Amino acid sequence: MEYLIKSINDFSEKDINSFVKRIKEPKKTILFKLNKKNFKQFVIGEMLLEVLLKKNNINYDDVNIEYNINGKPLIINYPLNYNISHSDNMVICGVCELPIGVDIQKKKVINLDVKKVFCSKKELGYIDSVDRFYELFSLKESYLKMNGLKINDIKKISLVNNNHVDLGNDYNYEIINDNDYVISICYERFGGN
Repeated sequence: MEYLIKSINDFSEKDINSFVKRIKEPKKTILFKLNKKNFKQFVIGEMLLEVLLKKNNINYDDVNIEYNINGKPLIINYPLNYNISHSDNMVICGVCELPIGVDIQKKKVINLDVKKVFCSKKELGYIDSVDRFYELFSLKESYLKMNGLKINDIKKISLVNNNHVDLGNDYNYEIINDNDYVISICYERFGGN
């Protein structure tokens, strides 16, 4: 498992516009429906993917992508999985031989009552701070993305058991929490699912 995290401010408009020409269908259709900021985030996600593919001796231009029914991108011609997420000015891309999901969230001031919308009953008692909310929310998003599920499924899953995060033995995860962002990476441990 490898990942890269970059600020959109690290890339020039020239670099972004040059890379756009290399993006193939079906991604190109999605790309040109986005607003300017999301357009930039999308392209930078693809640029990060190219770097990680190259580390795995795969040429970005040779990769064929399909999307599952819920929109999860799948590389169909190489044994590598990837996922991309962006929030505000940051973008993360992760790759793994097994299914992977990544998520990044810009932390904002929130009312903790929002946890009732996104959390299972087991998880409600676990969330006692804004940081814990973002950590769990981001982890749940990365878990959903790893499994190719929809955001609508977020309340149906519970990643807390006995007031501790518990994904079972089939998954690894990392949570990075700094002053401004929470990043979660979730990936299968053994290909068990």
